[in-house]
Amino acid sequence: MASKEDADVVFVSNLAVHGFNNGVCNLVFQTYQFLPIVKDDKVVVATGDYISANIRMDLFVAQQVVDALTQYLEQNTRPKGD
Repeated sequence: MASKEDADVVFVSNLAVHGFNNGVCNLVFQTYQFLPIVKDDKVVVATGDYISANIRMDLFVAQQVVDALTQYLEQNTRPKGD
């Protein structure tokens, strides 16, 4: 598999928007951030979010993603005692 060494790794917090149109699956992910700011001479934590990934894929790739996520979820969410 080809590698792109400068590809960004993005941690996402939320699937903000999803849709399907003209054979294209659209996923928009959001990332929450916690930033220190000075307010009234005290450092406090400000929260915010931003769109961190806007992903478009065809049905074949969407099926591959579903299969992979299903496998990961099944492997990591088994009930206790199994």
